[in-house]
Amino acid sequence: MFDKIKNTATKNLKNEGIEVETALVSETPDGGMSAKLRSMGEGVRNAGADFASKAKELNVFDKVKSFTSASVKTVEEIDAHLLATRSPYEINNFRVSSTAGVTAGMTLDIHFIKTAGAREVASAQSKYLVVVNPSNGNKIKVPVTALTGRDTAKVKDPDTGEVLEFSTKTGAVIVPS
Repeated sequence: MFDKIKNTATKNLKNEGIEVETALVSETPDGGMSAKLRSMGEGVRNAGADFASKAKELNVFDKVKSFTSASVKTVEEIDAHLLATRSPYEINNFRVSSTAGVTAGMTLDIHFIKTAGAREVASAQSKYLVVVNPSNGNKIKVPVTALTGRDTAKVKDPDTGEVLEFSTKTGAVIVPS
């Protein structure tokens, strides 16, 4: 069977103009490999061992491991700092990636999001404009939807009955001159 496969392959390769050395793939009388094939296998094995020793010298995997560990430590420190300073942001997720090749490199991507409390405050700020009465410090919430298309507006303080004119962009009370 082996001879039939060898002959067919040799014939097809010769038809394509490729020289074939049949002694390379011939069987020995005891059913083993030919000497050329055995020496070729030893050459491949030696090249593999040589590559492995050179790969250890490069230490690429150790560099990737140390970069990943340093990145995780950095993310932990940033997260601890955000918590300690009561920041309105928190780390949503992060990714460490590395590429090997001609232009090898390693990157750390950190994505932040607002905390739940900060999202609630921002939502309230986008729905209402707060006007502060300068005479008594009362805070009056005015729906933003009622202020569209105006530069100034007026609101009545419910406690004092005082009418306040304010800027619709900032909420600052305009003091008449």
